[in-house]
Amino acid sequence: MTETTRPSWLPSIGDILFLLVLYLLLGLLPDFIFGDGSTGWHFVAGQYILEHGRVPTVDLVSYTFASKEWVAYEWLFDAFIAGLEKIGGLRLVSVACCSAISFMFLLLYRDCRRAGCHYGLTLVLCIMGAFVSAIHWLARPHLVTWFGVYLFAKLLSDFYHERISAGKLWLFLALTMLIWVNCHPAFLMGFAILFIYWFCDLFAWAGMAASEARTKCGTRLKALTISGAIVGAVSLINPYGFKLYQYIFQ
Repeated sequence: MTETTRPSWLPSIGDILFLLVLYLLLGLLPDFIFGDGSTGWHFVAGQYILEHGRVPTVDLVSYTFASKEWVAYEWLFDAFIAGLEKIGGLRLVSVACCSAISFMFLLLYRDCRRAGCHYGLTLVLCIMGAFVSAIHWLARPHLVTWFGVYLFAKLLSDFYHERISAGKLWLFLALTMLIWVNCHPAFLMGFAILFIYWFCDLFAWAGMAASEARTKCGTRLKALTISGAIVGAVSLINPYGFKLYQYIFQ
């Protein structure tokens, strides 16, 4: 019996993969998610934000740089996990982060299957991805980047294959960037992914003779150019504006 012919009440292989990763983290390695020392200062920054209603501007935890100017560019994630900790302690933070990690592999498995990949090969690739990424299974803001990269890639792929309109592309890219830019500096990867699609369409458009395919490339180019402008503008919606870019590159 193949996965596509299984009874609807049975879990799919993707569901089982989700549960296995979740059990590995919560059941067998319950402390693994807090194995990075920087998680502590994310909690401290988040608690400060919740208590004072503003983003910290000076270093709160460092001995050598105490009271020095600090750009808390991951403030939204910090406030989120501090809020979870306030509601349900570290256990709730652990469940939320571990569930997010497990859910990512479920999403990847389902997307591969919908694209026509064999379930056996898909499972092997997802397991390989899990092992490779395991070093980053931590309660840290880079988890937001996992979903940021996934959403940008999926939205652009769906637009390329005409599964979503340009309007929906602009809306969901903007919403994704709004959260991403306030959670992790790797939001710059969103621009890189967008540029790849833009450049490929530009290259195809420049190399084609006049045809329907060339017209489609031109239409996509316009939409992707507008996407870049929208995403760039939204990325400035953070406590530091353009100075965030200066801080990251310095």
